[in-house]
Amino acid sequence: MCDFRRQAPARLNNEARCIRVVRTYQPKKRQRSKVHGFRKRMKSADGRNVIKRRRAKGRKVLSA
Repeated sequence: MCDFRRQAPARLNNEARCIRVVRTYQPKKRQRSKVHGFRKRMKSADGRNVIKRRRAKGRKVLSA
């Protein structure tokens, strides 16, 4: 048995191979605000509609 969380399906000669579970989300504040931030939303008409909908709904936080 492996020390990892899950196993891959057997491939050759019925031997079980181990797959390491990788944490794919590495949070970065600057990158998040560049993609989902207020100024990015205000650049396009669709983004402005997102802000408008969130204001109408009463969201405390409008964007990232």
